[in-house]
Amino acid sequence: MTKIKKMNAFTILITGATDNEYAADRIAAVGQEILHYHMQYVPLFKDFNELKTMLRAMQLSSAVKGKRITMVIDLSEWIGHEKDEYLTIAMKFFHDMQHRADYIFTVGNHSRADSAKLFSAARKYMRGTFTEDCTLTDTAALVCYIERRCATQEAAKLIAAMLRAPRMDPLLNIMMINDMCDEMLDLSSVGVIRPQDVSAYLKSEYSLPYVTDAKTALEFAHIADKELIQENEGISP
Repeated sequence: MTKIKKMNAFTILITGATDNEYAADRIAAVGQEILHYHMQYVPLFKDFNELKTMLRAMQLSSAVKGKRITMVIDLSEWIGHEKDEYLTIAMKFFHDMQHRADYIFTVGNHSRADSAKLFSAARKYMRGTFTEDCTLTDTAALVCYIERRCATQEAAKLIAAMLRAPRMDPLLNIMMINDMCDEMLDLSSVGVIRPQDVSAYLKSEYSLPYVTDAKTALEFAHIADKELIQENEGISP
């Protein structure tokens, strides 16, 4: 996944996940202050104060000192409202502030196809592109990410499979995954997350998976234990 290119004023970030703040931070321009803002949908003829609030936030940032900032703006509520006058006003505002900010527009778990009209609405006023981060939507990419968080491949595959379980959807975001990996690493005696560490973690009533859905957590703890038994007996899982 590449950083924002300077020639583009905005990028629409597609991750397939509801929480996109961490993914947005990863593609922001290096060295720039990052501001996050959720732009709520406001129906026509209602008071639209979102831009005033956003401008106040910018005035408290590095932008005041003449430095560029990255604005990560959640526009997920505007999907389906791309022709609304307030969104047009917002895009004109973003255009006028290009000299002070780069924009990353997040759209929750909406797809690229869902966001095509939003892209068109923004593209009328600024140069832009799509950026896709498949970490949470592609199993192989998710396993690689967890491995890089200091886990064996076996442990990473187990964690990824657990996160894909239907009732574990609330945990499928980068921040939660990082927290869980840090907690499992604390349980390890060898400085790397192994299947036995995953099992011990999932059995803890205080762990995030257990709190989210105890039955699913214990099912995957049992899978980890079974694989360990087979490994110790010299049988391929």
